[in-house]
Amino acid sequence: MTYGPWWKRAVAALIDWAVLSVPSGILLTLAGGTATVDPVTDEIVVTNPGLLMAVWAVLIAGSFAYYIVMEGSRGATVGKMAMGLRLQDADTGAPIGYGLAFARRLVAGVLWAMLFLPGVLNLLSPLWDRRRQTWHDKSVNAVVVEVSAGSPSSGPAMAAGPATPMGARPAQW
Repeated sequence: MTYGPWWKRAVAALIDWAVLSVPSGILLTLAGGTATVDPVTDEIVVTNPGLLMAVWAVLIAGSFAYYIVMEGSRGATVGKMAMGLRLQDADTGAPIGYGLAFARRLVAGVLWAMLFLPGVLNLLSPLWDRRRQTWHDKSVNAVVVEVSAGSPSSGPAMAAGPATPMGARPAQW
């Protein structure tokens, strides 16, 4: 097993950012809200703030759902698949399931919410970790590994992965 290199994880994250940003930009544009600076008071004026807050809530929930469903069942987001990476349980090699995928995403979010620096350190931690794990990987005993083109888990039959209930781990991959 080869742990996923940091640079591949970074590129995968950028791909996922692009996948999520396009629909986000479209929804925010359709919502019609704008933010401008009042030239007299220098205050930021937002039109349709309630609608924009609702759209942001939907976008945050959608982002969480994307990561939880993709990583919980398939073991990979679009970015990880494009970079030949898979998220798996460190002990069994199985997908981590929806419950642990939720916990992993929550830990990552909390680290970013703690004044930015913990989030940055979390993302950089694979550079010095023996198993190239982030702190949110460690929190659920997961690793990101490289998937070779000829491995059974990289073929179309395994692309969807087994669906598992909250936190349950399938008997085999």
